[in-house]
Amino acid sequence: GYHYLWEIQDAKRSAELFQRASELGGPQWLLATSAALFSKAGQARIAHVILLDALQKNPNGPHVDRIKVRLAEIERILQEKPQ
Repeated sequence: GYHYLWEIQDAKRSAELFQRASELGGPQWLLATSAALFSKAGQARIAHVILLDALQKNPNGPHVDRIKVRLAEIERILQEKPQ
């Protein structure tokens, strides 16, 4: 994910890789990062779904507060620019 974000500057691909890393057992914060990158790539709806799913799967995880903050940011974006 890092390489695609900083070297290639492809936020969408980076988001996909961070999401995949989380699915393979990576830390929950990867989902918040993935959501931020999807949003940056113009895909806030995907970011919203990822974050809601993360909260449903692990409502007491160590990064829930960060995910809730990111979810609120994404919801504001979707209200301003529905996708």
